[in-house]
Amino acid sequence: MLWQNAPLLRARFLTPLRILRNTAERGASKGEARFCREIEDVSYALLRDRLFDALADLARRRGLPRHRREKMPRRGT
Repeated sequence: MLWQNAPLLRARFLTPLRILRNTAERGASKGEARFCREIEDVSYALLRDRLFDALADLARRRGLPRHRREKMPRRGT
C-alpha cells in the first residue's frame, strides 16, 4: 500500500465528510440516518476502514488490482 511503511499519515478534508456507519450500528436506518452525525460516532477503526475503502475504490477505477482489507494493527501499535 501507498502508506504502509509511513510512520504517519495526515489527511486534510476540504469539504464536509459523510462517513457511513457499520452495518451492525445502522441497522435498518435509511437515508441520512445511515451516516455518522456526531464525533462520538466516529472511531479510529471506522475511519481507517472507510479511508481504505475509498482509496481502494479509486485504485480500482484507475485499473489497478483490488486490495482487500486485512486485519490492521490497533491504534498506537
